[in-house]
Order: sequence, then C-alpha cells, then structure tokens
Amino acid sequence: MAKTIKFNLICDNTPVRTIEDLQNNFSIEDVLDYYRNGLLCRWLKVRGYEEELKKVEKEKIVVGDGARLCYNTLTEQGITLKMAPEHLRMQSAWGVARAALELVRSGGLVSGEELAPVYCRLSQAERERLEREAKSK
Repeated sequence: MAKTIKFNLICDNTPVRTIEDLQNNFSIEDVLDYYRNGLLCRWLKVRGYEEELKKVEKEKIVVGDGARLCYNTLTEQGITLKMAPEHLRMQSAWGVARAALELVRSGGLVSGEELAPVYCRLSQAERERLEREAKSK
C-alpha cells in the first residue's frame, strides 16, 4: 500500500502544518490559489481534516447584500458558486420564523435569557472606538 505523504502549505511565507497554523498565517490570496489548484483539498485530506474537507467541497451559495459582488468577483477567479434566488438572498423575519419552527419541532427551544447574538465582526462604532484608542496611545 502506498504511503501518504504529508506536505505543508505556504501561507504568508510561513509553512502551514495545522489548521491553527493556517488561521495564524492566513492569506486570502494564498488560500484562494490552493483552493483553485486543488492543493487545499489534498492538504486537508492527507492531514486528516475530514470535517473541514467536507465544508470546502460542499456547494457554496452566496446570500446577503454583498452576494452579487462576491459572486462576480469569485467566479471571475474560477471559484464555482451559486447565487441564492432573489427572494431568498436577504434575511427576513420569515426566515427567522422558519428557523424557530425547526427548533420547536426538534425540542431545541431556549429561554429568552439564554439568547445571545453572534456577530461575525465588531460593529463599525466599536471598530472606530478601538482605532481611536489605538491612535491615542
């Protein structure tokens, strides 16, 4: 049986051996190149990152107010994406209600006290405040 050879990715001129290394030395240009040429999937497979590999190989559907920009930019770079239908592209109260219904059906309801927002990034006001504080030091 052939031996699997582990190899490193190079991100931001640094050898990447683990997911943590990839996060710490993340470079969008490098990762996009590895995605396009198939090395990212091969690296994930030989390193045993099966869950991450499934996510990378999964069909990607773009949504939200930046969907058109992301779709155009990334498809020009050779990345296969699908645009969500217009009526499903933006979040809505209907979508929240559908998600809540699924939670009710699965017994996953929580009290209002347990609800907490999950933000992908800091708000603009918070980013500007931190920037001002950094400049004043």
